Amino acid sequence: MTCKKVSTIRVITEMPNDWHYYRKKPIVIKAIKMEVPFKVQTMEGWLKGKANDYLIEGIAGELYPCDEKIFKQTYEVTALALERELK
Repeated sequence: MTCKKVSTIRVITEMPNDWHYYRKKPIVIKAIKMEVPFKVQTMEGWLKGKANDYLIEGIAGELYPCDEKIFKQTYEVTALALERELK
C-alpha cells in the first residue's frame, strides 16, 4: 500500500494488497421506503435522501438514508416484518 502522510491524515494513493474479509452481523434494523425526497439529521450532520431511498434506524437509534439499490443488495425482509404485514 502506498500512502502519503498529510499532517495526521494518510492519503491512500493505491489499493492495499492485504485486505481482510468481513461479513455483516445478522442484526435486524428498522427501515421505511420514502416516497419523496427527504433530509435527516444523522451522526455526521444533515444528509439528503432521494425519493425511493430508505430511511434506516440503526442499532443505536441513529437515523440515516440508504440508496434503494444498495438497500436491496444489503437487506432482506424479516419474518417479523412479514407477520406485521399480514395483520
